[in-house]
Amino acid sequence: MGPKISRKSRIDPHGQAYAVLAMADWQLGKQDEARALLAKGDALVPGIMPPSIAEDPGTAWLAWLCARIQLDEATALVESPAAAQDK
Repeated sequence: MGPKISRKSRIDPHGQAYAVLAMADWQLGKQDEARALLAKGDALVPGIMPPSIAEDPGTAWLAWLCARIQLDEATALVESPAAAQDK
């Protein structure tokens, strides 16, 4: 029997993946797809660290932080002044 994997620990990496995909789509000129991916990532990784993650003695906080940084970067790209001109 292998190690037990918590579903909770897999949410933040998915949020980070959505951020990377959103930035890639944005660079490819797929603005609507980028915004949709960014919204999915934001839904998975809240802007404020949930207490369940903050109190976790493991590394869930680190996964949350990395995902949040990526999502914030993607948001900055999509909401930049240059992005407003692309609309």
